[in-house]
Amino acid sequence: MNLKPILTALLALPSVLLAQEVMLSPSTVLLTESKRADLITVGSGGDGFATFAVTDAFFLQTKDGQLTIASPKGPQNSALSWLRVGPRRFATEPGRSMQVRVAARPPPDLPPGEYRLHLLVANKGTSEPLPSEVKAAAKGKAVVVDVAIVVSRGVRILYRNKVKPEGGRLEMLAQEPEGPNINFGFDVVRLGQTSLIGTYQIFTRMNGKDQDLGREFGVSVYAELDKRRFTTAVLQSDIPRGSTVCARLTFADDGNPELQPVEACMP
Repeated sequence: MNLKPILTALLALPSVLLAQEVMLSPSTVLLTESKRADLITVGSGGDGFATFAVTDAFFLQTKDGQLTIASPKGPQNSALSWLRVGPRRFATEPGRSMQVRVAARPPPDLPPGEYRLHLLVANKGTSEPLPSEVKAAAKGKAVVVDVAIVVSRGVRILYRNKVKPEGGRLEMLAQEPEGPNINFGFDVVRLGQTSLIGTYQIFTRMNGKDQDLGREFGVSVYAELDKRRFTTAVLQSDIPRGSTVCARLTFADDGNPELQPVEACMP
C-alpha cells in the first residue's frame, strides 16, 4: 500500500487547535505558622470541559532573573515533604472552576526561614474540528486530525517560619542612551531572609511634581539572591527637559503590608 498520498493529504488538512488557558488565583500563596492553609482557584478560559493535573516543582532564580527547574527534593528550603495539596487531578465543566487546597504540616523543629515550592497546573486542552471539516469527514472526503495541547502555569507557594519581609532598596542607578531610547538600569537589593516581591516604575521628577513614564513591572528576588539587575528603556522624547529620572520600588507582600515604597533618582 502506498502511504505517500495519505500522508500528504493529512499534512495538507487544516485542523483547529484550541489551547485551553489555565486561569489561577492567586499566583502566590503565602503561608505562615499562624496561617497554614489556603485555596487556589483553577479554571479554564475555554467553553468546553477541561482536565487538570497538579504536579510539584522547584525553581531556582539566577542572577539575571531566569528560573531554572530543580528537583523539589533537593534544596534545603524545599517544602515538598510537608506540603499537602489536593485534589491533584480533576475536571471542570464549561465556565466552572475548582478549588485546590494547600496545607502546610511542617516539623516542629523547623528552623526559622522561608521555604517554598511551585505547583505546576497543566490543562490538556481540547481540539475541535471546524463544522465544515466534520461534514466533509462524514462524506468520506476528508480526514480530521485532532491534536491536544498541554498548557501549564505555575503557582508559587511560600511558607515563612518566624520571619517577616524586610523589603529592599535601590542601588547603582545608571542611564545609557541607545538610539531614540535611554536605558535606565538599577539593582534591587533584597533585605532580610524572605523573597522580595513587588513592582517598580520609572518616573520623572521636576519642581516637586512626578510624572510616570509607563506601566509597572513585576519584581521578584528569591531568597537565594542578594540582588537583581533591572533595565527599562524609555523614549528620550518622553523625558521632559530639565527633569530627573527616578525609580520607585513598591512591595506587594501580604506578609508585611506596612512596608513603604522606596525611591532613588539618577545621578
